[in-house]
Amino acid sequence: MLFSLRKMRKMYFGKGIVFDSQKPIEEERKRICTCLSEMITEMARALPEHTVVPYRNIPKKYYLTNKETDKVPEIPKEKWRKPVVDYRTFRLSKINQPEFNHLLYLLGWVGYFILYFLTENLIPRERCVPVHCVLDDIVPFCEYFVIPYVGWYILIVVSLIYFALYNPDNFKRLMKFIIVTQITAMVIYIVFPNRQDLRPYMFVRENIFTDIMGLIYTADTSTNVCPSLHVAYSVGIASVWLKERMASKRCKVFITVFCILVCVSVAFVKQHSVVDIFVAIPVCVLAEWVAFGRDYWNVVFSKRA
Repeated sequence: MLFSLRKMRKMYFGKGIVFDSQKPIEEERKRICTCLSEMITEMARALPEHTVVPYRNIPKKYYLTNKETDKVPEIPKEKWRKPVVDYRTFRLSKINQPEFNHLLYLLGWVGYFILYFLTENLIPRERCVPVHCVLDDIVPFCEYFVIPYVGWYILIVVSLIYFALYNPDNFKRLMKFIIVTQITAMVIYIVFPNRQDLRPYMFVRENIFTDIMGLIYTADTSTNVCPSLHVAYSVGIASVWLKERMASKRCKVFITVFCILVCVSVAFVKQHSVVDIFVAIPVCVLAEWVAFGRDYWNVVFSKRA
């Protein structure tokens, strides 16, 4: 064991620990870990009083001295967690650095909007095949479902900002999920142009929700709807949030329920056929496999076993 105190300009050596190769490795591992822990504590307390850097990631002002290591520091709960990435130092010249290279995945949106513009303007409506099923005639139009339908846009932005600040790895996974669904959907739109003819000719009621739906109908065409990207993105967002360790159970339940409402809303606001919802499922399975990989799910199933 070695201790180095810069202020005192001294180095302290502890007793050596001998590994016994005749005993089971697991038993020796536990013994050595216990000895190291006890020796470190004993040596630290024997030294002159000094501040100890704890293993827990806590603010420096709450560090204890080696004479107080048996105490638990009182740390007030902070309203906001400190982001793991300091974007105040971000410059475009640093985009390839490990700290910021996850932002490169945002270029996927640029590619998507280019393809969206091309497919919307180069594929005439007459070439698009109508998508329809019996359930479309059963599901009524309900303008109130515009709330989760429009809230979907906010959910995407909030999720990407959260993961960019607190979990860049999950930011990459979510963007991979979105990019895979975007590419797959665009390929389907080009190979199999489709549309839906479910929008009502007129609204039975007039309120703020029907006004919003009218704006959406005007801005968004009813072509290239199968599979539904509203559904695909929602599944991806729910999947990543459910795997986020720092998220509370309430947060996960809320986001999951909201994503389910989004998936259902596309049929109630007559933006998609029910067929579009089911076709999005295999696309999501492919995106899940690419975003998280086979190794991730092998670990999950091995733990359950």
